[in-house]
Amino acid sequence: AKKYLEKQEFLGGFRGVYQSFKETGQIMSGTYSTIKAAMDLQRTYIELGKLEENSIPPEEKQRLEEAAAKKALEVLWKTGRLEIESILRNTCNVVLHDKNVDKKILRRRAIALKAMGDVYAHVKPDPDQVPNPFMPFETGA
Repeated sequence: AKKYLEKQEFLGGFRGVYQSFKETGQIMSGTYSTIKAAMDLQRTYIELGKLEENSIPPEEKQRLEEAAAKKALEVLWKTGRLEIESILRNTCNVVLHDKNVDKKILRRRAIALKAMGDVYAHVKPDPDQVPNPFMPFETGA
């Protein structure tokens, strides 16, 4: 929505190009982070497999299994986040580039989407909330 609104302004094309580059950078960064986490998870499972062949103590095995589970949850979280962001981008493109709708309505849609995005961006976690034991890592929300 921000990119759409900036393209409508005077010299907005330049700002729109900047927003496109910024968005592409964020997509690439998120994808890289997800791939890196998945590779780390794979290394952990390979290490666990090698150590099991050498009959490791149960405490060490449990520690490695917990680390692998934590990494698996992180990969799932990052993958889900990428998918949600992709769906949101596609939805915004459909809503903001509908050829059958007047430009005034498209502008109103963009303003409404931007307002919704601002609301979501300013949500803060509840400090009194009990930590989720199934989420043993920072989500980077």
